[in-house]
Amino acid sequence: PAPTAGKLEVSGLPVNKRNRALRRRHTGCTSMAATPGATVDGTTLLSQTIDDYPPGDTRANYVPARDHPKGAMRPIFEWEAVYPRYVGTEYGEMYHPTAGQSPSKPIGEIPQVEHTYGYYAADYGLVNEHQVGIVESTASSRIAVLGRPDGPALLGMEELTRLGMERGRTAREAVTTIGALAVKYGFAGAGESIFIGDTKEVWVFHVLAASLNGSAVWAAQRVPDGHVAIVANFFIIRELNLSDSANFLASPNIFDVARENGWYQPGKPLDFAKTYSAGEYFSKYYSGRRMWRFLQLVRPSVPLPATYDTLLSFPYPSFVRPDLPLGLADFRRMNRDYYGGTPYDLSAGLSAGPLGSPRRYAPGPAENSMPGNWERTISNFKTLYSVIHQLNGRLPDSLGGVVWFGAHNPHATVYYPMPLGARQAPRAVSR
Repeated sequence: PAPTAGKLEVSGLPVNKRNRALRRRHTGCTSMAATPGATVDGTTLLSQTIDDYPPGDTRANYVPARDHPKGAMRPIFEWEAVYPRYVGTEYGEMYHPTAGQSPSKPIGEIPQVEHTYGYYAADYGLVNEHQVGIVESTASSRIAVLGRPDGPALLGMEELTRLGMERGRTAREAVTTIGALAVKYGFAGAGESIFIGDTKEVWVFHVLAASLNGSAVWAAQRVPDGHVAIVANFFIIRELNLSDSANFLASPNIFDVARENGWYQPGKPLDFAKTYSAGEYFSKYYSGRRMWRFLQLVRPSVPLPATYDTLLSFPYPSFVRPDLPLGLADFRRMNRDYYGGTPYDLSAGLSAGPLGSPRRYAPGPAENSMPGNWERTISNFKTLYSVIHQLNGRLPDSLGGVVWFGAHNPHATVYYPMPLGARQAPRAVSR
């Protein structure tokens, strides 16, 4: 059967548990990536807006590297999308209990490795001491399950990105680590996408549950050097060529799960997005308009249509070579974008008010009774914070790796540098 577009759904679960699951997820983030060959100075650039409703936890901190005894177990937690996302002593002083707070209880555990790397983290793992960086965006998927204690899966993307930070010395190593753990212990939630980059390359990684009983299906593709990409809550990996292991990786069950569900005909190439995506969620143009805008900003020489019948017709390329090399200022500009100067400019028209505000808050009952939706921009009223990772292989890791942290909406923020060598987040960010 064809995917059903239009909403994010946790399948096969009572309504109250579906709602509880979705409250715990950041379901509207935008992530972007530029490979070293696409930037002005040969650095890798990754960015993400963390889009969710208050009272989100906007703190970031540095988790120190640690040695662990043989046979140690690594506790797994359910990270909340609200404040506090976690309470305990495993991840630095920032999370230590304060008055009235009780420590978070593990939902399970997995074998620990003997050494874990230090890294910056907020809701997700950000950049580790070896300049491996991760940014995230949810995506609709045709299979989704709850994590423990309500469902069978152990690992959500919050924990998987931390595990990738702790155990990945390169982007490729983080990809294979995250994928193997998701398959073994089960992936919780609907579809997820992350860019994983280091100083030499960027991978895009997609994952979803393999069945309502758990496990996971995943695929990863190396972004061609000299190219850029965006994930706006929609899978972008298309036809897999698993004979080319330098550029494609996937879980062993990727064909079996698709065939068992009637989504794949053996003997033909497997198109990951066409096979496993459930289309745009929430509303038409929720994802596609952001994809269109990004592509027009980085490659204005090639006009693309802003409208389409369905995003599952794949009107936009997954990877493009920009007209000009991009820099940090370009990523700040794209994070701050609200379609200025286009027919969809949120700072223009009657709805923008006398001050030209681009903010369009969540609709109330009266608005919900009317047809249509506000445009979904990259810089969004509900963005809690955004990050830009700068990964520079020409400098020592302590100087080359920088997380640029911007609190609140990108169009109204200042980005603050957090270099790896500092080994701590500034007090204003971590309190």
